[in-house]
Amino acid sequence: MKFKIFAGSAPLTSFSDTLFRTVTAALNTPWVVGYTDPTQVGWFIPTGGIFCNNTVGLTLKNTTAGGSNCNIQFVPVTALAWAGADQFAEAILTGTNGAFDAGPAVAMSGDSSVGTQNGYYATVEAGIIVGIVVANVGGRAILAAVACVVGDLIRISVSFGATQNTIKLWKNGVVVGTATDNNAARPKSTDGGFPGIFWKGDTANSFVSFSNFRCGLGQGS
Repeated sequence: MKFKIFAGSAPLTSFSDTLFRTVTAALNTPWVVGYTDPTQVGWFIPTGGIFCNNTVGLTLKNTTAGGSNCNIQFVPVTALAWAGADQFAEAILTGTNGAFDAGPAVAMSGDSSVGTQNGYYATVEAGIIVGIVVANVGGRAILAAVACVVGDLIRISVSFGATQNTIKLWKNGVVVGTATDNNAARPKSTDGGFPGIFWKGDTANSFVSFSNFRCGLGQGS
């Protein structure tokens, strides 16, 4: 992974991780991983379903027979310094199979174990299509999906406003959709949300994989 630092004592403004590992391993330092209360009906613990390798990077897979939801938030430790700031997150889609719901995310906050998680994520779904969904209120879609393929670089960014947020979806460096969100339950800068990856779930034996993750302040370009 790489850290971008400007001259002098200026703070870090971006973080990147190829997500490739020479030996198959869990996503650990410098990441924080949290997931929902597994006692909830219909939810699963992705045991063995979160791993990195040197072929496709990070794979998120439902290896259990039951359930289709997990609400997992992956946040780089560095990103904790950007709580509530205008931010972006991006990753390259490297593999898919079946029905899944995950992608780069911004403004993530709350506790998924009690259903208070919030934030925006660029969900990659079977198809393959990508759109923007809010992680609260049962998954509130705010931008229609556009087609994508394995190898596409997917980015999401958010700019917070006093009465509404502006969220952009990028594909291969080009803006392919812009949404505004003035819903009362929208993520707010005061919530202290972070950029990272959000995984809502997969049907059994489905998976999605990402590499070359990057996040930071601003729009990312």
